[in-house]
Amino acid sequence: MEISKYRDRLLTDTVFLPGSRDAWGGPLLVVVPPHTITSTTPSVEEGTQLPLGYNQLVSIIGYLSTIPNESAVEKGFTVIVDGRRVSPKIVITVLKGVQQGLYKKVRQAVIIQPEKFLDQQKLNLDLLLEAFSFKVPCVSIHKLTKFVSIGALPEIFGGVYGYEAKEWISTRERVEKMNRDLESVLSGLKIEKATKLNETHEKILKSGEELANELATSSSSEDDLHSAVLLRRLVAQCNDVLSEPQRRTKVKEEIEATRLADCQTTQMNDLLDWLEGVGETWLLSLREIGESRDEARQLVKQHAQLKTKVQELESQTEQLSEMGNKLVEILPTHAATLDKSRAHLKQVVAQFSSRVQRGKEMAEKSERFHEKMNLFTRRADSLLDSLCSESSSESSAVISQRTKMEEEVEQLKCAYDELKATGGEFIEDLASNEISPFGKKMCRDYTAGVVHIREQLESANERRRRCLDLVDVRLLRLQHLIQLSTCERDADQSIEWLREMKNTLDTQYLQIEFSQDEVDHLREDHTKLEAAARSTYDYGKDLCQVALVLRRSLRMEQKKGVNTEDKLEQMCTQLCRSLSEKEARLAMTEAYLGTMQSVEEQLETVEKKAKTMGDRPAKHVYLSSDRRRIASQLADLKHLGEAICGHINSQTSLPSEIRSGKMRTISEKVDNLSRKYQEVERLFVEKNPISSPLNLDLHPIQE
Repeated sequence: MEISKYRDRLLTDTVFLPGSRDAWGGPLLVVVPPHTITSTTPSVEEGTQLPLGYNQLVSIIGYLSTIPNESAVEKGFTVIVDGRRVSPKIVITVLKGVQQGLYKKVRQAVIIQPEKFLDQQKLNLDLLLEAFSFKVPCVSIHKLTKFVSIGALPEIFGGVYGYEAKEWISTRERVEKMNRDLESVLSGLKIEKATKLNETHEKILKSGEELANELATSSSSEDDLHSAVLLRRLVAQCNDVLSEPQRRTKVKEEIEATRLADCQTTQMNDLLDWLEGVGETWLLSLREIGESRDEARQLVKQHAQLKTKVQELESQTEQLSEMGNKLVEILPTHAATLDKSRAHLKQVVAQFSSRVQRGKEMAEKSERFHEKMNLFTRRADSLLDSLCSESSSESSAVISQRTKMEEEVEQLKCAYDELKATGGEFIEDLASNEISPFGKKMCRDYTAGVVHIREQLESANERRRRCLDLVDVRLLRLQHLIQLSTCERDADQSIEWLREMKNTLDTQYLQIEFSQDEVDHLREDHTKLEAAARSTYDYGKDLCQVALVLRRSLRMEQKKGVNTEDKLEQMCTQLCRSLSEKEARLAMTEAYLGTMQSVEEQLETVEKKAKTMGDRPAKHVYLSSDRRRIASQLADLKHLGEAICGHINSQTSLPSEIRSGKMRTISEKVDNLSRKYQEVERLFVEKNPISSPLNLDLHPIQE
């Protein structure tokens, strides 16, 4: 194909190949379709705007696809279709032409969406109905930099890459003409087997070298650089045909070394392009830290994949370095350039690898932080479950609950401390700056991650505070339960103490003593027992009141507290009754002993006075009032003795021998006093009594 066939159409900038590359290193093809595309190839005379035919579009695209080098074509074309001022039908027709002209060579066709909304909707619908073998994204003109860098984008789309159709066509004409001339020279030399160039051939070869140098030095187009390589290759082939075998071999080695050097440079450039383009984009896309443990784990996996890719790049860098060592031996003049390129590539790869490693560490720290957060959440949920569970009223169960809750609180505090320490360290790491190998600072912005971590820490702190407040309330309730259990237990113990006092009164203080010291000792014991009983009752009463208050504050049933208080009152009543009975017995015993002592003293006094009277007349009327009083006291003493004996006889808990012995003792004492009284009365009887002495019916007390 020749440029002259498509010159007129290429001058209209309808279809052109600017010579730049997309973000993936593929060639860039631009189509600015006219308002109409005919099914046949129109002639120039049909209009001044040269309306485009479908077959002509396919032919031009096919011609332009032969210009880029094979390595770029293998990466796939990126076709930009300007659909702003044409109908969707024209855009679909252009895409079909692209698919036919670049069969399986298209990576994507980027459509600049129409300006009208209805056209946009219609175009999207048509794209859904059509099936293309490549991606067809529709974007606005401002988003083209997502696919093509600003430096590779033509100026008509807001880029900075310069393209002039006339200059491009002129360059292509010169290149194609030079290719034809060099191929003609090479063919003639091979046919003639010449060993020397004529003047025309020398002029052509010189022009080829000059054109190749011009393209290599003054042009920024990748296609021109490729054309320069092809021209140099043809010139070298021509020189190789003319040279001697040794010269031929040397040139061949140099060409091979140059090819290897070009190959190495291309591979280095490809690596650098990948690092600056796809690699940098991939790395910057992993700037998030994840909002959960699963997302953090996914980020770790993605960083691991990127790390694997970086390791492959490092391996390729080592291979290129070894290849560079061999090229330095063959081409020592290129040693400085090769060493500089290798050092730069190693530095870039090392810095990129360190950034990837840092991103992986950030993802791993994010995973650890979210694991700590999940642990804190589980601790808080467990503590809340314990707080929501019903509390038992048993003392041992309450103590066990309090111990368990204190352990859970300690675990919650430890989990929060670990979470806070991990989060603080993580925030410091996220806030540190990193520098890319291309001199950019703050390549990845972790501000959103820092805000997320701080929000998580604040939420955890607030939840910990609420949990601790609830724990304080629950511990206070448990403390009240323990106090309630203690009060009720002590109240029951007070009731038991009162019962033991009553049993002691009913079983151990039944004996009747007959000496004043023993009675005084019993009186002292009775006083102490009464004081102890009163103190115990007051203590139990206070405990019952406290228990009722605690039950009311805990919103528990009051029945048990009331029953305990009733039991205390009943036991106190029974004890008071026993104390009253004991007091009555002591009073009776004291009266009995006091009367007996008084009668004995009076009898001794009367007896002494009677002996001093001698045979005085009318003795029987002497001391009659004292004698009557003694007789009355003896009668009272008899009645007291009978009452005491009746009480002793009613104490069936004592053995019958003890009861009989005590009653016999009382009867004997009363009988002795009666006999002594009768003896004293005989002292007052005259030999010839005018009247009989005082008669007193003091028969023995019956058992």
